[in-house]
Amino acid sequence: MKLVKEKAKSRLSIYLELSKLNILSLVLVSTFLGYYLAGPGIKSWSHLILTLIGTSMTASGSGALN
Repeated sequence: MKLVKEKAKSRLSIYLELSKLNILSLVLVSTFLGYYLAGPGIKSWSHLILTLIGTSMTASGSGALN
């Protein structure tokens, strides 16, 4: 019997699988819409980007722990 070695996945693909991209995308869409609807539009794009980065890190971490 031949043992077939599976090809090791890259680190990036492992991290993306752990972060559960389907759930993460829904969280980011709801965060963006909440940011937009909470005030009179988007005043600071840099603040929005930082908010989305922080939210994605938090959601990815909780997805990995789950």
